[in-house]
Amino acid sequence: MLHGLISLLVLFIQATPLPSDGQIELAAYQDQHLTVAIRPAKSRSSVGLALEFRCPDDLHLYADPATSPNPQSALQVKVTAQGVRFDRPIIPPARSIYDKAQDAWIRVLTGDFTVFVPVERPPTRPFVASVTISGAACTSQVCLPPFTKTIELQADLTGQLPLIEIHEASATGHLGPTLIYLVLAVVAGLSINLMPCVLPVIPLIVLRLARQSASNTRQRLLGAAALCAGIISFFALLATLSAVFTLATGAISDIHGLFRYQAGLIALFLGLVFFALLLFDVFTIDLPAGLTERLPTPDQAAGAFWTGFLAAILSIPCSGALLGSVLVWAQAQPLLLGCLTIILLGVGMALPYGLLAAIPALVAYIPRPGRWMDIFKKSCGFLVLLIAVKLVLPALPKDRLIGLISFGVIFAFCVWFWAIGIRQVLSRAIRWGLVAIMAVLMVTTGLLLLSPPQSDPIAWQPYDRQLIQKAQDEGRAVLLKFTADWCTNCSLVDRLIYRDKVVSSMIRQKDILPIKADTTMHDSAATIDLIQVYGQAGAVPVSIFLSPSGDMTILRGIFSKDRLLQLLETLPERGSS
Repeated sequence: MLHGLISLLVLFIQATPLPSDGQIELAAYQDQHLTVAIRPAKSRSSVGLALEFRCPDDLHLYADPATSPNPQSALQVKVTAQGVRFDRPIIPPARSIYDKAQDAWIRVLTGDFTVFVPVERPPTRPFVASVTISGAACTSQVCLPPFTKTIELQADLTGQLPLIEIHEASATGHLGPTLIYLVLAVVAGLSINLMPCVLPVIPLIVLRLARQSASNTRQRLLGAAALCAGIISFFALLATLSAVFTLATGAISDIHGLFRYQAGLIALFLGLVFFALLLFDVFTIDLPAGLTERLPTPDQAAGAFWTGFLAAILSIPCSGALLGSVLVWAQAQPLLLGCLTIILLGVGMALPYGLLAAIPALVAYIPRPGRWMDIFKKSCGFLVLLIAVKLVLPALPKDRLIGLISFGVIFAFCVWFWAIGIRQVLSRAIRWGLVAIMAVLMVTTGLLLLSPPQSDPIAWQPYDRQLIQKAQDEGRAVLLKFTADWCTNCSLVDRLIYRDKVVSSMIRQKDILPIKADTTMHDSAATIDLIQVYGQAGAVPVSIFLSPSGDMTILRGIFSKDRLLQLLETLPERGSS
């Protein structure tokens, strides 16, 4: 008894007092206010918390993550409490409106509506609940900043509770639209086979199907089943990761987010380069002998499975928009329905290959394997390289992009040298020595070329004739660094001299105007002035120091850091470090 009173006292102290009218403001625009009131309630089948929203007619909340500007803009409700487990929130049916900004129809919630959050098992005593509400509200004119509000309240589900009506479509969904979405998922999976990224794997699949058509029925069906299982397994893995992420965080993941991480892009780029070398027949991947002996049909089972899995992986760069939309929509549905939707993408992608294997007569319509297929396969290797470059080109900064492409060439050379040269060496000692040399080369160049660039300690200004003349008129010294993107020695000058702490500190102390004169293009102002104004042949790197009196000192090539410091030390201090 005493323990129960103490627990109730603790709950009372922890609970956050609510406003007198129970309404909590989530967002506001002029005289329009979005508010919510939270109270215990019951439906016909369960008890829980009812979140009663009041939303003016000209204010709306995004209801569907798939049609929102981003997944986090849609209304999300999460309730937690110690010792109490809550089911998924039941959100009422949304309505469709046309959004001029997105030029698309979107699903929204507006007016007065109730979100019901049922508990899995009714608690036997009061508890403190933490309710987190997030989303974004818009009017017909503007969209307000996204909001996240966490409310703590004392809840008691043991007494008489008001009955609220829950629309059946909110809890279970209409069967018709659900079936339509599932069918569309299969159709979307079929369309993935038309993506350019999948083309490189199609010759391998066609060749495998052509060989299987001549096998007995058992071998043919086993190989086809393995191929389809490889495709579907990838999407099943994607569905599992999506479900785990949603259950663990309560948020909605977006596959486009994977392309926002530079490390992931670099790994994908190198993986595509590796696959291109495979298509060029630089090397082959063989299963261990012990494993192949245990498989009844190794070429058809193991090889077919990984061919299908690889085809599904390669579809991501080209079908990111499609996969992203399906993934966002699926995560907003009940767990099983969302996972089934993602898996049906794989079923749709695998469907054509399953039909070809089940009906061998269809294989006759596929062109016979021959020299053309080998040429097509190697041509697709170049397509893979193009996709790899296209993937990282807009996503990485220029300095890191140059380093990645340079390392990609070294990576390809090491793989080629290992496959063509090292594996042919009979002496084990020499072979392992060469492997060690290649490993050191890859690690060293990888650390050098793939490391994120350090911030420049000097605030270089872009080349501007008027800016230089103004500084000279004011009696300021000017340091011009003539460089170019294609100049390797320019990078060495930056690393050895201009990133030096002593040099950069003295440039600030002496109030020197640092100018980066980019001569990458032949018609840039810096390129023209390097020849016509400063009388240089055009070769870079060249650094030109203009003293306050206008005297010019030219530092060509990779010069000594001490030589630059001697020039700077002659100037009086004007700036501050």
